[in-house]
Amino acid sequence: MVVGIDFQMPGGSYQSDPDYVLPENYPAKYVKKVVARGRAMTFRPVHPGDNELMIRLYSAFSKQTIFHRFFTSARIPPSKLSRFTNIDYVRHMAIVSEETKDGAPMITGSARYNTPRDEEGTAEMAIVIGDPWQGNGIGTALLNYLLIVARDCGFKSVYGLVHYDNSAMVKTFEAVRAGGVPYHTVDTGTELKFILNLENPVPVFAFNYAE
Repeated sequence: MVVGIDFQMPGGSYQSDPDYVLPENYPAKYVKKVVARGRAMTFRPVHPGDNELMIRLYSAFSKQTIFHRFFTSARIPPSKLSRFTNIDYVRHMAIVSEETKDGAPMITGSARYNTPRDEEGTAEMAIVIGDPWQGNGIGTALLNYLLIVARDCGFKSVYGLVHYDNSAMVKTFEAVRAGGVPYHTVDTGTELKFILNLENPVPVFAFNYAE
């Protein structure tokens, strides 16, 4: 069974890559229209038809954003970005924030978790927002929603590695804790490890559902 190429989403639709069909296991229940700080957007799982949109997002990253997200200053070649859109939605999940500009969709950020092979019940998470859209609350809202999805998928905790100088990400985690999600930190000697506890239901605190 396959799903039609024209992927319908709340608030609009767009024509995906013609060589792509939506995966049978695509978790459509996680497609949600939301509002964060008065900004309307759609949170949804990434899919293989998003390659071009992800290339556009990554082209908007500054050197600092690349370093904070990937712990390297090297840019990822567009040909390698497909590994971020081809995921299994079980051990590896990615949620993107999508908006519409001039009638065309654009991805403004991405939050994901991936389960290490030797671990169960926990996952490493990461989040990145394109530079033009930073400072608008998208990152905190995306992380809030990613945690909701992770808990719904059975994870008891997630953790993120943050450079000492990444004050914006530290503030994001502080906002998450203020919103009701507890965490503790471990200094690894090279970065801070934020371990978030998902034993209890995750409250919605950084966005509102639009429907």
